[in-house]
Amino acid sequence: MKRTILWLALLFAASPLAAEGLVLAKFHADWCPSCKRWDNVSPGFSDLKRYAESKGITVVVFDLTDDEKTVTARRQAERLGVLKAFDDQKNATGYALLIDIASGAIVQRLESGSANLFFFDSFFSEDAQRAFETNRQKIDAAVNR
Repeated sequence: MKRTILWLALLFAASPLAAEGLVLAKFHADWCPSCKRWDNVSPGFSDLKRYAESKGITVVVFDLTDDEKTVTARRQAERLGVLKAFDDQKNATGYALLIDIASGAIVQRLESGSANLFFFDSFFSEDAQRAFETNRQKIDAAVNR
């Protein structure tokens, strides 16, 4: 019995520590259709952000809308220790990455869903829910790695 309690205590104590070493970085631009979609659907990125933060993950939005904002975002990536992952994206937008700070490795790529579904609201909502659930599972997998 004591071993089971100790094991459970270690399991719950380890999860937040694992998550503290992760950054959820959204690569965003105001002109990006996928970014707009992810910001305007429910559940959307704001819901995913709250979920990640509840797991102890640092969340950041790298704004790549123009050159000035991209330079600022790159400095932010450098301060967070995720510059290599930032540079490897070559200013692409419309998704998020879970990045391990210690290694700089990309752990998971998270998507907003089907960006081309700007019709049929019911299908659009189902797609957003499906994307959220997939992304939530990816976060859980990364935290429990």
